[in-house]
Amino acid sequence: MTLQFVKSVVSPPKNNVMQAIEQHKECLQLVKDSYIFEAAHKYTDKDGNTEFYRVRFKQPYTKEKWIRPVYFNGNEWVWKEPEHHEGLKPLYNLQTIAANSTATIWVCEGEWAADQLNKFFKLHNIFGENVATTSGSATSAEAADWTPLKNHKIVIWPDNDDNGGKYSSKVAKILSEQYCQVEIVDVKSLKLPPSGDIVDWLAMNQQATADDFKQLALIPDVPKNEKSLIDFMLSAKNLMKLALAELEYIVFPFITIQSLIMVYAMRGIGKTWFSLQLAISVALGQPFFAWEVPKPRRVLFIDGEMPLKSLQQRLKYLCVDDFPELLNILPSEILWRNGQSLNLNDETDLDAIDEFLVELASTDQAPELIIIDNLSSMTAGTDENGNSEMDTMLRWLLKLRSQGYAVLLVHHAGKNGDQRGGSRREDFLDTSIKLKEASKSTAGSNEVGACFNIEFVKSRGLRPIPDSLKVELSQDEHGFAKWKTEGADILPAYYEALRLIRDCEPKSQKELASLMGISASAVSQQLKSARTKGLLENVVLKLTDKGKVEIDKHYKDFNLLL
Repeated sequence: MTLQFVKSVVSPPKNNVMQAIEQHKECLQLVKDSYIFEAAHKYTDKDGNTEFYRVRFKQPYTKEKWIRPVYFNGNEWVWKEPEHHEGLKPLYNLQTIAANSTATIWVCEGEWAADQLNKFFKLHNIFGENVATTSGSATSAEAADWTPLKNHKIVIWPDNDDNGGKYSSKVAKILSEQYCQVEIVDVKSLKLPPSGDIVDWLAMNQQATADDFKQLALIPDVPKNEKSLIDFMLSAKNLMKLALAELEYIVFPFITIQSLIMVYAMRGIGKTWFSLQLAISVALGQPFFAWEVPKPRRVLFIDGEMPLKSLQQRLKYLCVDDFPELLNILPSEILWRNGQSLNLNDETDLDAIDEFLVELASTDQAPELIIIDNLSSMTAGTDENGNSEMDTMLRWLLKLRSQGYAVLLVHHAGKNGDQRGGSRREDFLDTSIKLKEASKSTAGSNEVGACFNIEFVKSRGLRPIPDSLKVELSQDEHGFAKWKTEGADILPAYYEALRLIRDCEPKSQKELASLMGISASAVSQQLKSARTKGLLENVVLKLTDKGKVEIDKHYKDFNLLL
């Protein structure tokens, strides 16, 4: 069999997939019926590994298309799609999308349309800034994994028919949930034939340039709430069936992903020292005073009042030369120098921060913890005692939490020692931390010496152990920061779990959680940390030799006392 190719397509070499096509009975019959082979569109994962092909034939007279998937299962070619991860197939050109994180993504109907659009982009040297993709046909929107397009700017080019309109609406709705900026080409303004697509437009505009694309009429997609509240209601039984991700701790056990935290103190106590050390500890994955940081995470520190030189000096003092690569800082002084500032009660400024976070995500710099230092300097013109004046900021903070961010707010204490201003702020918090001035224990303390007690005023989750801690900042022999802590045996939280595994031999994580009186997710996080340190076997609840030596060193063996 010799396949007949369309003139616009270069005949591919006779590789395995071509041999599979030439040996397929249905393809043989298509050639007899004057169908022309147009392409074998390759779908890959983000690393370029082939997952399957979509083979396309077309009858030049009737315009009828024949499109079928085929993949190699390790032994033979199978004419259907393989099983996909979580049941969702990859997007077309996924490897190219993954390699161009800031590109505008153009979503078409069908691989052929995406190929022609990418050829146009390459011809005009704008490929990489613009990448075309598809999920396949007009009925394939809900069968695809759209998550690789998160935070991208998107332009959808639907076919000029009812199915095209339905497809663009479904894709726009899905991508709006991925925090994409979505626009839709106004195909009604393009004078396309019925069911006409991008391929027809390119044929009608063969002298089109990149500027012509910039002048396309685009309709911003404004998501509409088409559901009533009853559509969002869950029965208790169905809620328990949801496959939700395990709760992850940023700092165990009082800062989780998707949490709102406040730390407050009187002026001069050491709020910024506390928050900077927190940022550094999280970014490095190192303990924060007495509390465990399970792994390094990216942190964004938004400064509202510190001189740039003071920030530099404090970071140098705390870090010496080990500056965390996962810590980014947005300094107020640089903003002011450029005629900008940030007010958390101004919707325009909140939109600017939202856009900033989208841009960070598009360059793989999305923070998991955002520290805002401090509220007073970043809520100018607001009556701090007026609860209603906080609505804009509080709703924005709740939105950030729903998007997966943890946010720590640094604030001042009032004359009574509690957080200053309207009490409504505290209603939204998961954790509230108070810093109180403490007497310095270091004789002849140096001028840096912040010294304070850390007290947990509110904690929605597990109560931190310890829930009160005195910390004092002094200098080491080289003149750099040295923290001294009092009031806690500074053992990692997971040591108690290891002690119970040694003494009680629980059969499961659920049983261990019951013994400890904490959630299964909290236990899971602790065991993960213990395994990382080589103290616990990888699969079973059994201490390694190293783990047994370590726990025996700190705890008497209960079994030996019987």
